[in-house]
Amino acid sequence: MNLDVPLALGILVLFLRSAFEVITQTGAGFTDTLCSLVFFILIGKWVQQRTYYHISFERDYRSYFPVAVTVLTEEGDKPVQLADVHIGDRILVRNNEIIPADAILLKGDAAIDFSFVTGESSPVSRTLGEIIYAGGVRLVRQSNWKS
Repeated sequence: MNLDVPLALGILVLFLRSAFEVITQTGAGFTDTLCSLVFFILIGKWVQQRTYYHISFERDYRSYFPVAVTVLTEEGDKPVQLADVHIGDRILVRNNEIIPADAILLKGDAAIDFSFVTGESSPVSRTLGEIIYAGGVRLVRQSNWKS
């Protein structure tokens, strides 16, 4: 039993008493009080939900990914939010950075640690043109990627 049970019981009693008084014409009822009670309960629930959302310590896999990546353009390197990365963008993944999107290795060789994704602790070697999946951590060598 939680706080919702007495609140629901209070709303039910207030509704039944108001309906009885209005139907039998023995009083004005308490419908204004009922509406106010329901309004404030709903506002309280909304505030509680928003507060719990902002102080929640539960994390999903997306909270480990970077917020921004470096996109290689003709004008030079440009930091871009991860949500603004498009198919065909060339991104730079530095040493010990998480690969933010599925990509194709465009330059050099790379050693990728997929322990975050698969649980396998040994790095996997990738060569030019191979597909690199999101969630891996780039180790040691410098490489360019195309998402």
